[in-house]
Amino acid sequence: MVLARKTAASFGSTVRAVAIGVGRVADNWLPPLPTPEREAGALIEALRRDDGCGVPLDRAGPALIGLTCTRSAVLSHLRSLFEASSADDTIVIYFGGHGIAAADNFYLCTADTKEGDLAGSAVSGGDIGELIEAAQCRGILLLLDCCFSAAAAEHAPAAFRSLRSGEFRLVLASARAGQRSWETADGFGTHFSTSLVEILEGRRVVGRGDGAIYFSDLIEGLNAGIAEKRAEANLPPQDMVFAGTYTSDPLVFVMRGQTLESVRFATARYSPRQLRRIVARSLLTVLALIFFCLVSWYGIIDATEYVDEEGGRLVAYRGHPHYPLPGYPQHIWTYAYGSERLGPRANRQLPLVAPIGKPVAPLVADRLDPLVAASQRVAAGDIESASKLTQDLLARRDIPFETQLGARLLLTEIVGAEQVPLLVRWTLDQRAEIRLAALRGLFRLDPRRAVDRALTDLSGGGTGLDHSDILRRLQGICTPDIERYLRRVADVPGTRPSPTLVVDTAVRVGCRLDHGFLLSLIARSQYRDAASIAGYAVWAGLSEAPAASNPKVELWRRLLLQAHLPTFPCDPSWSDVLRSKQASEVLPAALAIARHCPGARLQIRWNNIPGLIRLTVEQQGRAPQDVDGLFAPSGGVALFAELVPLIARSIDQDVERVRGAIELSSDSSLRVAMLELLTIWGDRKGLFTSLLDANSIELRKSTRTMLAWRGRVNSPTSLAHVSAIATLSTRACSAGLNCCHSPDHGSS
Repeated sequence: MVLARKTAASFGSTVRAVAIGVGRVADNWLPPLPTPEREAGALIEALRRDDGCGVPLDRAGPALIGLTCTRSAVLSHLRSLFEASSADDTIVIYFGGHGIAAADNFYLCTADTKEGDLAGSAVSGGDIGELIEAAQCRGILLLLDCCFSAAAAEHAPAAFRSLRSGEFRLVLASARAGQRSWETADGFGTHFSTSLVEILEGRRVVGRGDGAIYFSDLIEGLNAGIAEKRAEANLPPQDMVFAGTYTSDPLVFVMRGQTLESVRFATARYSPRQLRRIVARSLLTVLALIFFCLVSWYGIIDATEYVDEEGGRLVAYRGHPHYPLPGYPQHIWTYAYGSERLGPRANRQLPLVAPIGKPVAPLVADRLDPLVAASQRVAAGDIESASKLTQDLLARRDIPFETQLGARLLLTEIVGAEQVPLLVRWTLDQRAEIRLAALRGLFRLDPRRAVDRALTDLSGGGTGLDHSDILRRLQGICTPDIERYLRRVADVPGTRPSPTLVVDTAVRVGCRLDHGFLLSLIARSQYRDAASIAGYAVWAGLSEAPAASNPKVELWRRLLLQAHLPTFPCDPSWSDVLRSKQASEVLPAALAIARHCPGARLQIRWNNIPGLIRLTVEQQGRAPQDVDGLFAPSGGVALFAELVPLIARSIDQDVERVRGAIELSSDSSLRVAMLELLTIWGDRKGLFTSLLDANSIELRKSTRTMLAWRGRVNSPTSLAHVSAIATLSTRACSAGLNCCHSPDHGSS
């Protein structure tokens, strides 16, 4: 560490120094050391440097080295040194070589030291103590660079443990007991002595950099130098040890080039090699810190979940919405609903961020709108908790009307028998949906009371209940009370509720009623109801029902039911009906003949003009009977459209004529019916794609339905198409195509 210094203090003229270096002993009974003599000389040169300590030549004489460095020469030189010193002098003694601890004493080996006579041929601690006792000086610093030199500090003479005069008496050993004083990798000196020379030459700055080197600064600088060199060679530890006494931290050296009055600081405090090591360590520390921070941050982000709304739905992510990192956020799942199901406050707080390490799902559940939360508990089977939450909602006055309405509707689905009085009151509510929901709940909990309440309207009570809605929502199993209700509903004049809805409900709840019930339905049935009534008759075991032949029922209704029944005795009077002018009687009679009379055959000669379509009935033993003008626009086409599924099973399949009539006809209703007929027959010939642009909505819908059933295009894309397919399926079922009935599922 090179320092640029100018001006000098006079401290160097108060220093007296001697350096002793012994590499070999007599008879070589100890291994030779290559560096002590060189280090002793380097130390003296460093003390003499004008830009270093500036010690005069007469105060830092030549180093005692080589064969002339005998015990007597060393003691004589030391004696002269102490005798010449004054009260202001600082005495520095350096020894490099072999040191031996024996018999509670420490010996410095000189050139003439003999193995068997250490006391008489080596310089002992006692010898040095006697000289120090008589010394009159400011301070004494003994520097020992030898293996196991800590023994000198441990066995230091009494002169180092008491201070009769001056400021300090100190001995500094290069290594602790049991440690070696390591040499540098280049073999030019020990770590201790090399670092000491660097300090005295100003190449290693210690202290505050003002040139003043106190004993503590010297210790710190030597420790740093030894550690630096030892780390490069990966050597075991080497710890310095000192002993002695002092009044305060003594000033031991002052570097020339700096004065105590005017200080020019060094421009380079560290050597390039040490700077590189410091920079490398600092860089590694910074990189390790950055790596630790990144790993920690990734760990925090990976342990965090949040929910935000995208595309109208809540989406859960792993990560943090405000602190994105590469690879985050990661999608976890998408909810089936959006923020509309959250409470008003939670809706304004999106995104919702869960605490670190916690899942976000419970947080979303806590923020749900109370009504939504209650519905989810119902879905999870926690009816008791859902009921309590719903009743708490109804007890509040600050909830919106829509939420209160939803809570009432939900409560009707989950309350127990203890809430029957509440449901009874709600059947008189002003809102129709509340009345219906309450009645549905009553049917579930107390069918008798539910039927009594529902029949109040049929008796003119004016409850405003819509019995079609009641029937659609009726669930459970058949009870005498439900049978009573179905019988009364079947007797209601008019078309609502429809007989089809009544029998569907009867099948759904499993009520097999008698002929009187069936007669009531037939008496007010329409074209579209006959198939459902016939299906119910078969399911309920009433296919031979006298109701189908009851003269009190209008003829066309009886004929429709007879034609729809899968089995029925052939009636000769059907042939007489063919002479009627009423299409509502002629067509059912022809269909009944074709289905139930042995050897009968029904043909339709199709034409693109409805009025020119001819119906021919052939029976065994009878002449063919032709019926013209049956499908006139006045009503025959509408009847034909209602009976397409039954017609498809009763007549000869004349696909080509029907296709030709579809292409040429201008009657949209007839074309719709013919398309349905082809679909039932399974026609897979050319497509009627031109009809997709027809003016009639029903015609376009039927064409799309046909194409979808044939599998030539994707599935229907609108609710209307789905409805059309469902209608077609129901009609096919009624005609006997793969139809089944069960108490649980109704018609399918």
